[in-house]
Amino acid sequence: MHGVMKLASQVAPDNSSIHSLAFSLLANLAISRDCKWVLLKSNFLQHFLSLPMPKAGGRSGSLAAESFSLWLKLLLNVSFGEDGQQMIFRLRGALEMLVGLALSKHSSSKATILLILHNICFCSANKPKVLV
Repeated sequence: MHGVMKLASQVAPDNSSIHSLAFSLLANLAISRDCKWVLLKSNFLQHFLSLPMPKAGGRSGSLAAESFSLWLKLLLNVSFGEDGQQMIFRLRGALEMLVGLALSKHSSSKATILLILHNICFCSANKPKVLV
């Protein structure tokens, strides 16, 4: 799993299909509690916060937009369990980033972002903080 995380954390070079497959594999593995624990301990999810925000007029097929979409799919699968919801919630700035993206007029991934926020709200420990 560490090798797959290493492939996914690299900037997508010419082998963007390998990058995409690495993220797909991580997204599938993220449903497992043990794999979520590995993601947490390795601080892999911190890379999400350093992503450049998708541009409003940018092409939907651009490399940055595709990378952002892959990250959102991974976060969505992580958010299906309460432990994953807390992991995302504890990432400093992740909630604000997701809310900002959900409010953005030109976000092509609004449905995925809203599903992640929806899942985060199911954790009773997060509800008061999300409401603020």
